[in-house]
Amino acid sequence: MAQALEFVIKAVYLIICVSLIVLTLVQNRRSEGLGAAITGQSDTSRGAMGREEKLGQLIRQISWGFLIASFFVAFILRKLWS
Repeated sequence: MAQALEFVIKAVYLIICVSLIVLTLVQNRRSEGLGAAITGQSDTSRGAMGREEKLGQLIRQISWGFLIASFFVAFILRKLWS
């Protein structure tokens, strides 16, 4: 039973890791850069949530899942090594 739970947690962790990497690579950031920060230029198009905002929100949620899954994996490894 414990080995099955360990396998499931590690599989979920792997899926979270791969999806976080893929979604981060797919994300297309606006290249405003430091020049926009100095001159005060910004993107003023506000309205309905677009594809990039939804993708950013999804990446943020998966990042939280990654953090929580990391604690579970660390707990499992600590039990195995002791």
